[in-house]
Amino acid sequence: APPRLRRGYSVETDRRRRRGASKESPQRLSEFTARWLNLVVAAVAGFADSVWNGTIGVAFLYDVWKTNKRVGVAEALNGLANLAVAIPAGWAADRWSRAGVIKCGALTIAIAAPLYAYAVLEAAAGRDLEQMYVLVCVANMLLGGMSAIVNGPVQALFADSIETGKRSKLYNWLFVCYIVPTLLGPAVSIGYFSTQGDEWRLGLLRNLIMIGMGLEIPVAILLCLFRDDAALGGSSDAVQDQRVTATSRASVETAATGGDVPLRPDTASVRNAADGGAIGGAADGDATDAPPNGSAAKPSAEAAAVAEPTDPRIARI
Repeated sequence: APPRLRRGYSVETDRRRRRGASKESPQRLSEFTARWLNLVVAAVAGFADSVWNGTIGVAFLYDVWKTNKRVGVAEALNGLANLAVAIPAGWAADRWSRAGVIKCGALTIAIAAPLYAYAVLEAAAGRDLEQMYVLVCVANMLLGGMSAIVNGPVQALFADSIETGKRSKLYNWLFVCYIVPTLLGPAVSIGYFSTQGDEWRLGLLRNLIMIGMGLEIPVAILLCLFRDDAALGGSSDAVQDQRVTATSRASVETAATGGDVPLRPDTASVRNAADGGAIGGAADGDATDAPPNGSAAKPSAEAAAVAEPTDPRIARI
């Protein structure tokens, strides 16, 4: 049909459509940015951690302080800080702002990376080893807390920026973006040691840690770019999962009390159940009293329309 004969056509609407044909809405751009920003952060963070964390960091600590106990304590503090921060960070992100909590993680990296680098430089030179060990432990705790923030609010914002049905593919991309760079870090270390005589000297370990700390700074910068308006709200997988859970819970409660549960609840019923209402029934303000003499209540028109088939061939069967 000609454009002017189509339903809902107006000249002003057509002009707006043509002007915005090549432009994305601010919400759409924000969702797109959140997804790709998560993938980039996963890649950079995975590469940075794989360069200095693990074998290189542990070897440096042992070469300087010559005891497994101090190595174990320094590494354990990282994991304990991660455990301690994970739940409060998630609660604060849900209570206030995910982007705000993520920026706190960026600030943590901005403090921990220079602190760790300074401690490593001084310890490699043999100066103030006791004080430098304390600084290494503090920096390890800060980096552990940062990991809890990255693995919590950042991924929560990532999940809420994905439309229903697309989460599996994008989470596979996220996994690949993290795993592949973590393989490159050890490759860089192997190449570096191969060109420097294939010996685990203290100076070489120090240099690799400096490279890793330098790569942590771009992660902090990228974390500052996250925004709360990237969340899709009701059309995201996370909210849809909550609605399905609420619907299932309401169905079980209705069946347990002897009520009628519609076979195929429509969208309005799902939303009503997610908001605390009953499935297939009337709203709270439209509820009617039970009939006297213990007789069964008549099903509502909506429930009857759902339960009864509309095809006459099915009705005959």
